[in-house]
Amino acid sequence: MAEFHFFASANDVEGIFASLSERGDLRFIPARSYPTDQYISLKGVRTETERALSQNRCWYITGSFTKEPVYMQKIADSHFSIGEQYDGPVISLRMPPLNRIEDGKHRFVNGNLSHPREYWDRQITSARRVPLDVKSAYADIIKTIKLHLLRRKFGKNIWIGRSASKMIDDEKALIRINGHWWDGKGNHFFKPDILGQS
Repeated sequence: MAEFHFFASANDVEGIFASLSERGDLRFIPARSYPTDQYISLKGVRTETERALSQNRCWYITGSFTKEPVYMQKIADSHFSIGEQYDGPVISLRMPPLNRIEDGKHRFVNGNLSHPREYWDRQITSARRVPLDVKSAYADIIKTIKLHLLRRKFGKNIWIGRSASKMIDDEKALIRINGHWWDGKGNHFFKPDILGQS
């Protein structure tokens, strides 16, 4: 799996979606359970209502690299979901969760952009390597996302949204890296947490 990890605040997420939507060459499918094999496909994700269409902050991106119909796999209770391991293909974007802790500070856990190393080709019933145009689109989407990020070090180098970075410096947020929570002064502590790992 090719993965690009990043951290972002609500403002950063809004800006990232705006820049991706303005490109005009991408479409966005919200990850959710569908009652039929017909899915929602948006030209952009610009409003809170549109962002809420995804049940788990995950979106499947399609574009000129998507040569075949997106595969809808049957799941429990006769519902369907996107089969991201199948040809299409799609690129997955999981936005960071936006959470708060008891003392009012935000907690930042990473999101990511990813695609499988191989897709299952239904026509030849065999796995095949990810096409070069998917790799190119993936790299280009990362460039767009990075317009809203900067490079910082919290034990290791990471990509983080400008708004999120300022919130950490202003002591309004903590960031989770390798199971530890970090503040803007470089202090960190370990605390198991159900919000996720990075």
